[in-house]
Amino acid sequence: MAITLPKEFSLKHKLILFAVATLLAAWVAWFFVFQPQRLRLAELDSQYRSEKRQVDAIEAHVLAHPDATKHMAELDAQRRIVDRMLPESPGVSDFLVLVEKAARASGVQLLNVKPAAQVNKNNYQETPLDILVRGDFFQTVGFLKQLEDAPRFNSVTTMTMNMKPGGGLETKLQVVIYSVKK
Repeated sequence: MAITLPKEFSLKHKLILFAVATLLAAWVAWFFVFQPQRLRLAELDSQYRSEKRQVDAIEAHVLAHPDATKHMAELDAQRRIVDRMLPESPGVSDFLVLVEKAARASGVQLLNVKPAAQVNKNNYQETPLDILVRGDFFQTVGFLKQLEDAPRFNSVTTMTMNMKPGGGLETKLQVVIYSVKK
């Protein structure tokens, strides 16, 4: 079955055929040339914006810290502070020294300190301590402030205060000290 075309098309048919061929060529050009280029340009623009944000962050950091050796020394000092706050070993004895100094500085009487079992967490360890002190309210608050300002990271989880006959306030604290798990 062969398709035969008339030998001569009328002007109207030639114009329709030309219009259809032009539309088909435009659609093919759009689909196979312009659309992939547009998608590639959008991808490159996204990559450019991402890298530009990174460069801007680096430039801002360099402008904020022009002396790299001084900045590294500051970072090392901060790292040493963090290492003291969260040591790699529980260091209960070192913390007990801090507790004793805080008790002396605040004027409370340190009655009892009892460490509990160490609890392992994901990346750190908790060591609970039961601490019993005697003093007036303001001395106890001073003791708590001393613990809060201690160079070792700790958390008071529970606190119970009881008035004792004959004066004085007895405070039982459960304090948790933290250390980084190796």
